[in-house]
Amino acid sequence: MQMITRRLGVTDRASTMAFYVQITFIVASTTMGLTVGDGRFEPTDNPSLSFLLRAWVSPPSTDAVILGGIGILSAIGAYFMSQAYRLSEAAVVAPFEFVALPLAILWGYLFFAELPDRQAAFGMALIITSGLYVLYRQTKYRKASRNEP
Repeated sequence: MQMITRRLGVTDRASTMAFYVQITFIVASTTMGLTVGDGRFEPTDNPSLSFLLRAWVSPPSTDAVILGGIGILSAIGAYFMSQAYRLSEAAVVAPFEFVALPLAILWGYLFFAELPDRQAAFGMALIITSGLYVLYRQTKYRKASRNEP
């Protein structure tokens, strides 16, 4: 998505790209809801799959404000990410997205009193390491291309 945003940023505005991100979320969510939302694929032997594939229920109306706020914040975030990828190289912007990892840990601890298990910590370390490696390689590549005659 970052590379496509970078390419489309030459001709399209960030607001247009953010709009399409939100439309994609809506289409994907609707498709998932229609496909597995009735709970017919829910297994009984695997708690993780059971959680993901259980029947969807409508949230209480008191949550409408929270869900609306999440939608607005998601749209604002999509706009800013589209603008960032539009104006800069993906290798420069992508590492800033890693802020989501420590924030996820913080919110998980503050709201649910949970810390990542070993598997989640390994996944986070893998994501951070690969992102830093890409940033390192991109910086090294840029330096080498500037020094060539």
